[in-house]
Amino acid sequence: MEKILEYIVKNLVKNSEDVKVEKTENETEILLNVFVNDDDKGRVIGKEGKIINSLRIIMKSITGKTNSCKSNKKIVIKIN
Repeated sequence: MEKILEYIVKNLVKNSEDVKVEKTENETEILLNVFVNDDDKGRVIGKEGKIINSLRIIMKSITGKTNSCKSNKKIVIKIN
């Protein structure tokens, strides 16, 4: 899951070598920390948050179709 998110974000930003995704999971949520260059944060968030919201929808649909997420966990994406 984090590899897919990393691939998408790398294609959105100018400094793709700075992109890194870390996954942390607990009982209720899956936290995906996305590290990007400070110059690229706006590209990942998008106008009015449209791009980051789209990324959240994509990640939710991926977890719904895989067996790695047996329960309905909340997907949280944080841009750092």
